Amino acid sequence: MRIPLLFGVCALLLFALTGYALVDIWRQEMTLRRIGETRKSFEAAVNELDTTVLLSRSGLLRNYDAIVAASDRAMAALREIDALDTDMPALAGAVEAARKQQEEKQDLIEQFKSENALLQNSLVYFTALGKDLQQTGDGALSNTVSALAAVMLAFTLNPSDDNAAPLTASISRLAAQAIDPSHAKSRDSLTAHAQLIQSTLAGVDQLVQSVLTRARTDGVSDAVAAAEIRHTSLTRAYLVAFSIATVLAASACIAIGFQLRTKIRTIRARKELDTIVADMTLHSINASTVQLNAIVQETLRRLAVWAGADRARYVSAGMRRMSYDSMPGSSQASCAALEAFALADDDRDFIYVRRGRAVEDAALSRALAGVDVATWVCYRSGDTRRGSLLTLECQRGGFHYGEEVLNLLRGPLDAISDAIDRVIQKAEQRALEARLNQAQRLEAVGTFASGIAHNLNNITAAIRGHAEMAGETQHRQTLDRHIREILKGADRAHDVVSEIMAFGRSDASARKSADLSALVGETLRLLSPSVPASVRLEPDIAAGVTASIDARQIEQVLLNLIRNAWQAIGEGRGVVRVRLETREQAGAMILSHGTAEPGRYAVLTVADDGEGMDETAQDRLFEPFFSTREGGNGLGLATVKRIVADHRGALDMESTLGRGSTIRVWLPVDAANPADGTIPEAEGTGERILLVGRNKAERLKMEETVAALGYEPVGFSDPDLAVGTLPAFAFDAVLLLTRRNHAGEYRDLLKAIGRDLPVVIVGPPETVPQVVDAAAMVDVVHRPITPSALAAALARAIQQRASLKTPEMPPA
Repeated sequence: MRIPLLFGVCALLLFALTGYALVDIWRQEMTLRRIGETRKSFEAAVNELDTTVLLSRSGLLRNYDAIVAASDRAMAALREIDALDTDMPALAGAVEAARKQQEEKQDLIEQFKSENALLQNSLVYFTALGKDLQQTGDGALSNTVSALAAVMLAFTLNPSDDNAAPLTASISRLAAQAIDPSHAKSRDSLTAHAQLIQSTLAGVDQLVQSVLTRARTDGVSDAVAAAEIRHTSLTRAYLVAFSIATVLAASACIAIGFQLRTKIRTIRARKELDTIVADMTLHSINASTVQLNAIVQETLRRLAVWAGADRARYVSAGMRRMSYDSMPGSSQASCAALEAFALADDDRDFIYVRRGRAVEDAALSRALAGVDVATWVCYRSGDTRRGSLLTLECQRGGFHYGEEVLNLLRGPLDAISDAIDRVIQKAEQRALEARLNQAQRLEAVGTFASGIAHNLNNITAAIRGHAEMAGETQHRQTLDRHIREILKGADRAHDVVSEIMAFGRSDASARKSADLSALVGETLRLLSPSVPASVRLEPDIAAGVTASIDARQIEQVLLNLIRNAWQAIGEGRGVVRVRLETREQAGAMILSHGTAEPGRYAVLTVADDGEGMDETAQDRLFEPFFSTREGGNGLGLATVKRIVADHRGALDMESTLGRGSTIRVWLPVDAANPADGTIPEAEGTGERILLVGRNKAERLKMEETVAALGYEPVGFSDPDLAVGTLPAFAFDAVLLLTRRNHAGEYRDLLKAIGRDLPVVIVGPPETVPQVVDAAAMVDVVHRPITPSALAAALARAIQQRASLKTPEMPPA
């Protein structure tokens, strides 16, 4: 490639130089043409100048403007020639000489104009005075004047010495002749003009002769002719050189073209080979062992097609010896050849064998002798996998490419070996991870069980203590107080169990594309009555944020985060900021609890200005049963972490002592589907709900929630009082706040209700059998209660109530 390229560069350089020279010659030719045209203009101006001088000398031209114009044109032509960049010293010298001659000629012309003017004036006066004297009537005078005129004519025609002597004698006779005094003045004037003509005529003719011999173009013409001859010779020489350079450049371009074609073919082959390797690497990243077999076999088939081979084969080295073939049924001879090359004591990694070509290694030569192939190429790995082989066989003819391209087989060989190693290593890694996960699950079970035991042990210890003190007391009020404490302990145990059940619950099928903006806004609206008066909620919710979520679980996440935020503020005043936005993540970002992979996310931020946490508390914040608050069970944020993980999201937390904490929930946005639902469209339209619950705080809070959902709650703590209101109020549904084993308290109320009103129970599922026999329809909402679950249950109850009403018959 280098020699043709160097040859081509030289040919193109010669082509460029000769081309430039021809351009320069063309410029010279244009210059010579302009010089020729200007020379013609100069000759015309000189000829016109000579003509006007002769006309002036003969007296036919009395105005000298034509002489001046012709002289100026001649000088302008010479200046134009001199201004051209001719690079011709001879021509420049000739032009300079012609210019000097023209300047001398102009000086002579100026002198000629002066003297010729006197001469022509004297001739006019001589002619006029002679006519006047001839008409005086004096015969002698007339004859003398006539003789003088005849001699003057001969002198003007030929001012030679022979004609000058008679003219002098004739002038003397006229001057000496006695005449009438009245004609003396005219005679004197005539003789004076005759003498002036005699003295100036020869000088004027000499000036005319000098003018006519000055500023000829012979030198310029000779120089131009010589330049044209030289130009013609150079043109022919350069045309020959240019033709030779053109042929050489064309030959070099053809040679380089063939080289580039081969290079492009090699590049294309490399690209196709890289594509095969990239496809195999991509498909084998997460492939199983079974899938790997098909991937490697397909890769070998593509390699065979790429090289124009009939078969491609791979054999791996090491303890796990593997063999793959693009075609089933490898011959023993081919396998022997592979084995011989693998074991050959040879430093070569690549061998290319054609039929009839000698092979140095004797064992390999014998093995190849039994293989029915015309062309055989093999690449042997030269690294730690030395002995791994990739071979191509062609039974008839040869491959598409030569040794230079086939030497690229190192890439596919290493890629196949890497893929096999990667799949095997991943299988081993999965086995190790399974054993590690088993150990971690056992550790988690131990930690979980320890936490459950600790919480339930504290609760049962309190219950046992109050039970023992209740058995020893004799006062009714003290007994009631201990019983209430025992009931509180039971409720706490029930709450712990409910939290544990919520922590372990996961239902991926409940997720669907929903309007997260509407869900967060509605949850905040329903939650705001429950927030302490000293805490202010500041929402900043972006519109139109959608994601594939379980609305109930995300609502639980928001409730837990906000509850944790206002509890972190404590008794003082503070602000809880809730923000929802979308973010585009270009690259993976490591968060405090998880990683945000590239993509689009809905980021839910809950920030408070409470006390903040130290690093130890931050590290353990999302662990089950860990709590920084006295009386906390430590399952709220653990549930948040589990729900976010189920949604393929991540958590990011920032906290500073004395400045508050910020928790961000990163949820992948479902950009493919628009939101097909928001929070349940279950708001009431003023339906009246009978709400009964013993716990005053819970009942009041539930009344606020039911009212926020659009219903009119009527609350009672005593079921017997509620029974008395049934005739006075037209209720649409009943909402019972129950506890474990307390459903019997509502027996009389349920009997009074009968099957006219649907019943919604807030409590454990085991309370349902005690109610279902008496009620028309029973729906259960589990604790912890979410507004969406309660809204859905009440909506179903109202719908059931509508179906239970019997339409009135029109009067007969």
